Amino acid sequence: MAVDLSQLKTLTQYKGAETDLQLFATEGQATVDGYAVEFGEISQATQDRIALYLAGHFYVVSMETGGKSYKKTGESEERYRVPASDKVGFQSTRFGQQACALDATGTLITASMSTSGRAEFVVLNSSERSSTNGY
Repeated sequence: MAVDLSQLKTLTQYKGAETDLQLFATEGQATVDGYAVEFGEISQATQDRIALYLAGHFYVVSMETGGKSYKKTGESEERYRVPASDKVGFQSTRFGQQACALDATGTLITASMSTSGRAEFVVLNSSERSSTNGY
């Protein structure tokens, strides 16, 4: 079953057109479909809810630059997940955490676990080096 765009819009509190959310809905459903074997013992209704929350997760990652870890309304303050956070993968957003909670098989949590260290990729261009001697 496909993710209901009106439910996704309500969940994410998105103000634009429902059709703008189609990519996130497709990705949420595709993720659940990809784990069909592992999710075999989970009811279809629960799988549909997991797909909805995963769609919300992909929305947050794309539109909110990762999951908000703090929000304050009076005098407006927001904080975001920092890269060193222990919450990675599906657990990095509030919706992903809910999807993991609904997954009684533990598949999503396992998929979220880091199996290797993070690497940093830096490109250096030798033509942009500056010289203090004027060469």
